Amino acid sequence: MASGLGVSEEVITVYEDIKQDKKYRYVIYYIKDNE
Repeated sequence: MASGLGVSEEVITVYEDIKQDKKYRYVIYYIKDNE
């Protein structure tokens, strides 16, 4: 990511589900404790 933050495997999986499978309509991401 451009912000330099790391992401978990779950985030990547959900993103791929949205992009390829159209499983979800949208997802809301948030930054928790500068992680």
